[in-house]
Amino acid sequence: MLTYHIPDTTQEVLTLRAEHGAGSMLMGGGTIVMTMMNEGLPHPEVVIGMKRAGLDKIASDNGSRLVGAMATIAAVASDDHPMLSRAAQACGGWAIRNMATIGGNLFAPAPAGDLGVALLALDAALRIESLEGRRTVPIGVFFDDGRRLDEREVLTGVEVPAPGAVTRFVKYGRKHGPTPSVVTVAISLRMDGQNVSDARIALGSMGPHPVRARRAESMLDGHELTPQLIEEAADATTEGLDGLTDAVASGWYRRRMASLHVGRLLTDVMDEGRRE
Repeated sequence: MLTYHIPDTTQEVLTLRAEHGAGSMLMGGGTIVMTMMNEGLPHPEVVIGMKRAGLDKIASDNGSRLVGAMATIAAVASDDHPMLSRAAQACGGWAIRNMATIGGNLFAPAPAGDLGVALLALDAALRIESLEGRRTVPIGVFFDDGRRLDEREVLTGVEVPAPGAVTRFVKYGRKHGPTPSVVTVAISLRMDGQNVSDARIALGSMGPHPVRARRAESMLDGHELTPQLIEEAADATTEGLDGLTDAVASGWYRRRMASLHVGRLLTDVMDEGRRE
């Protein structure tokens, strides 16, 4: 028999998690958990609803953000962080954004999980807590480790650095409006004059979780954006990546669209820099 808890504090969430461990499932807005249950996946013994635990705040400090794991995507979409808000606006329709949370979106299976792509490009970090204490994990490490938490841990917040780079974000789908992504691209470039000093290119739908386009990044770092360099970096974007093949698109098509949109976003950055 399934037991549903709605604790009123973060401490209660951590206590329940420690008590029930692997037999428990954390739930935010329910858009992922309820879908899993409706599809007939095994039900957990205990569901811990986190909506009253006080983890829905978005705090600013000199431009950086601490976003509580239970902050809704609608709330994130209303924030003035340029890329974070843009990515949130691309997540589903209003009904989903009003229910789904930033914490839950990080566990969404591909091709969903557009916020994670932006957060990876922004070099965000995750606050993960248990009764034993808190640890901070770079989001790239979290994805590379398969998005696994210890059975007694809880994702409580996301630390987003202050905007200090040129950013671009695009979600490309088969139609306008809410749609699964063919590919999602997020770019963050720190500039030293006309040269790129730190390039971060994150891709969604290239695999089970967001990934970095490492080869393309290394080609950009330390160089001025030129049409030739952009073409070469765009061609190298999906080097070593297969791309997800599903009912939405083939891996081949996703790789082609990833290269196309990386090229377009980099060209937009180049053109803007030349106008200034």
